[in-house]
Amino acid sequence: MTSELSNALNPNIAHSRSRPRNHSTYPTPVAEPQPQQSPQLVPQYVPHRSELEGAIAEPSYVRPPPLPVPPPTPSSLDDNALAQILRVLAENRAEAEKEKQRHIAWEKEQEAKYAAQRRDFEEQLTRMREELALVKGSVTAPSPTPSQFHPSAPPSGPITPVSSVPDTHLPPRGIYASPSVPIVPTPTPRSAPLTPVSQHALPPPPPQFIEGSSRYPYGSHTPSTPQSSVFLTPQLSHIPSVSNTPSPMLMAAPSPVMPVMHAPVPHALAPPSSAALSLGKRTTPPSPDSGNGSGDDSDDGNDPDPNGLLPRKRLNGHDKRCLTIQHAMRAHFLKTMKIQSDKDLPESHVEGVFLPDTAPIRFVWEKTTKQSSHNAAMKKRFLADIKAKQKRSYKYVPDRDFAQKTLDSAYEQAYTTLRQKYKAQKDAVIARNLRIKEDQKALKARRNARKKAKLIIRGEARQRLPVFSHATFNGALQPECMSSEESCDEYSDTSLPPGADPSVQVLRIRGLSWRSSRLTRLYSHLDEDEKVDRSLKAKRPQPRRERCLGPPKDGFHLPPKGVSSWMISQRWVREAREAHPDLVEILKGLVVDPPGFNWGEFDLLGLDSEDELESHGHVEIPRSEISYSLAHALAPM
Repeated sequence: MTSELSNALNPNIAHSRSRPRNHSTYPTPVAEPQPQQSPQLVPQYVPHRSELEGAIAEPSYVRPPPLPVPPPTPSSLDDNALAQILRVLAENRAEAEKEKQRHIAWEKEQEAKYAAQRRDFEEQLTRMREELALVKGSVTAPSPTPSQFHPSAPPSGPITPVSSVPDTHLPPRGIYASPSVPIVPTPTPRSAPLTPVSQHALPPPPPQFIEGSSRYPYGSHTPSTPQSSVFLTPQLSHIPSVSNTPSPMLMAAPSPVMPVMHAPVPHALAPPSSAALSLGKRTTPPSPDSGNGSGDDSDDGNDPDPNGLLPRKRLNGHDKRCLTIQHAMRAHFLKTMKIQSDKDLPESHVEGVFLPDTAPIRFVWEKTTKQSSHNAAMKKRFLADIKAKQKRSYKYVPDRDFAQKTLDSAYEQAYTTLRQKYKAQKDAVIARNLRIKEDQKALKARRNARKKAKLIIRGEARQRLPVFSHATFNGALQPECMSSEESCDEYSDTSLPPGADPSVQVLRIRGLSWRSSRLTRLYSHLDEDEKVDRSLKAKRPQPRRERCLGPPKDGFHLPPKGVSSWMISQRWVREAREAHPDLVEILKGLVVDPPGFNWGEFDLLGLDSEDELESHGHVEIPRSEISYSLAHALAPM
C-alpha cells in the first residue's frame, strides 16, 4: 500500500475524481447514468522506487542532435588545389637547382682536369721537339770514335755511335706535331747510354749564310774539313755526369767552339705573322716552266681566299678546271665567239650592222664598251649567258665571284686583253711590245712565286725552333724581306762561267742591301733547319735547283713596314743618307720594336751590324760563290 505522497508524485497513477451533482440544473429526477471509466494503461513492469529516490533523482537531459556540416564551397576547393600545385612546383624548382649546381661543379672539375692534361701534353710536346732537334743534328754528324772522348770522363754505359744514315725506325716528324696522338715520355735510366740525346751537346756553330743554297754554304764547313766532328767531342769534358741529366735541355756549360746561348724566350711557340705561316702541306717552289706562258694562265687557284678559307688547288699540270672568275671569263669569251684560241681573233664587226642572237658574238675591236653601243649590247648578252651556265660549266668558281660588280670588272679586264691581242695581230711592232710585256709579267710572277715558297719554308722552320718565337722576329718573315732568286737565263747579257753546262739552270741570289748581318744569320739558321728536315724526307722527283750568291739588287729599296731596328744595317743607313737626307724620318714610320727582348742575353745571331764586327776585331769568313752541283763544281759564279 503506497502513501498519498508517493501517489501524488508518481505520474503513472491516474486519479479519479468524483464531480458533485448539481440538482438545481435538472429539477426532475432522472436516472443518473453510471460514468464509464477510461481504461488505464498499466505498464508491464514498473520498478519500485522509494520516495527519497524519486525526490532526488536527476532529471534526464536529452542531447540535442548535432548540427549538419555545411557542404564545401567551390572557392575552397580551388584554393586547396592551387596550394598543392605551388608546393609541387617549389619542390621541382628546388630539385632542378640542386641538379644544376651539381652539373656546374662537375663541368668545372672536368675543365680543370682537361687543362691539366693539356699542360702535360704541351710539356711533353716541347720535350719531344727538343729531342727531335738534337737527333736531327746528330744524324748529319759523323760517328765519333772512342779516341775522341776525354779520358777523365769515361762513360757510365755502352757507347752508341751516331750513324750518318737516318734511322728508319724513328717515327716521322708528323706524330710529334699531331695533338691526337698521345706522347708518353720514356724515363731516363740511371745509367744512360752515351747518345747525342743524353749528352745535351750544343749545336754546331752557325754556318755562313748563302741564302737558299742547297749545299754547304761555307767554304770552311765543307765535308772535307774536320770541324764537322766537333758536335760531340768538345763538350764531353765539361759534362759532370751523364746519368744525372733528366731532360734533354741545352746545358749552359762553357764550350771552346761557340759562346753559350741564353735565350730569354719561352718554349711555347708564339704564332709568327700571318704572312709567314702556312698551316697546310708545305708547298714546293713551282717550276719556272709553269710561268713561261702568257700572263693569262698565271691564275692557278693558289691565291689566298679573302675570307680566310683555303683556295682550291690544281691536282697537276693537266688539271684544266676553271677555279677563278678570270679563267672562266677568258674561257667563255672563246666559247661565245666560237674560236679555239685567242691567237687568231675574228675580224672587227661593223658598227650599226645588226647581229642576230643565234650568231657568235663579235666586237668592234677599235672601240671600248662605252664607246660602242654594239659592244655594250654584246656585253649584256655575254653576262646573261655566263650567269645561265654558272652551275653547269663553272661550278668550281665561288658563287660570290658572280656578283654584278665582280663580273663587270673581270669582263673589262678580259676584253681589254683581247683588244691588245687583236692589235698585235695587225701590227708587228705592237706584237713585239706586247710579247716583251708578257715576258716581264711572267718573269715577275716566277720570282714572286719563289719568294712565296721561300717564305713558307722559313715560317715552318721557325715553328720548329722555339728560340725564335719572340715577336721581335715577326717582321723578318715578310715577302718584301726575301731576296730575289733570278735565273741565269733571264738576261741575254749574262755570260756563263767557263766550263759550265748551259743546259743546267742556276738561280742567282740577289739580296737586299738594307738587311743587317743579324737578319742574314737568322735566315741562315732557318735554312739550315729546313735542310736537315728535308734530308729526312723522301726525295722529290724533280731535284731542287742550285743557287749561287750574286750581287745585291740594283736600285734603292726601302725595308717594308713592320721591321725591327736590328734588321736594318747601320752602314746602309749612313751611305743612303747622303742621297736621301730624310731617310731617318722615313724609317721611324716603318720600324716597330716589340718590347720584352734583351739582345744582351741573346748572342745566337752575333753582333748588330758589320760595323760592330769590325770594331770587335772579328774577321768575317768569306762567302763562297761556288755552285755545288756536279755541272758547276769547278765553275765560280
